[in-house]
Amino acid sequence: MPTPKDVNIYHQKVLIRSFRDADQRAAKDLIILGLAEHFDCIDPALNPDIDNITTHYLQKGDVFIVAELDDRLVATLGLVYINNYQAKIVRMSVLKGYRRQGIARSLLEYCINLALDLPLQQLMVSTEHSWTAAINLYREYGFATFDRDPIDVHMRLNLHEFNSTR
Repeated sequence: MPTPKDVNIYHQKVLIRSFRDADQRAAKDLIILGLAEHFDCIDPALNPDIDNITTHYLQKGDVFIVAELDDRLVATLGLVYINNYQAKIVRMSVLKGYRRQGIARSLLEYCINLALDLPLQQLMVSTEHSWTAAINLYREYGFATFDRDPIDVHMRLNLHEFNSTR
């Protein structure tokens, strides 16, 4: 289980910690709100994982972390293990009123540091072509595009390369 970490962002203390069962409703609502900003219609059948985050992520050995500010859940990030050497970042979402404050950056750094402490060699992420802020953030941290399809840009970070530039 990841260790909680307090991060000072714009003189505000943001707590990055593991997801708890009590976070379920707030985390699901936050993710759905983020999706609703980009899609006209949200199909629940495409998002069954957020109906029970504990079952879908934690009980399978994956990681799901949240960022909390003033006792309010403001961001989420999941890390799904693909195999012993690769994991994929999923469900990275920051509540609209809290964006551009460094919260996504802090979550990503936390996730990368967690991956560096594990035997992982590669982190992967997929995001929509139109989500340029997310793509730019991942690029800042060394993620490179390795594939594109009609919907998503697929990126990866080779952790041994990231670690050597740290």
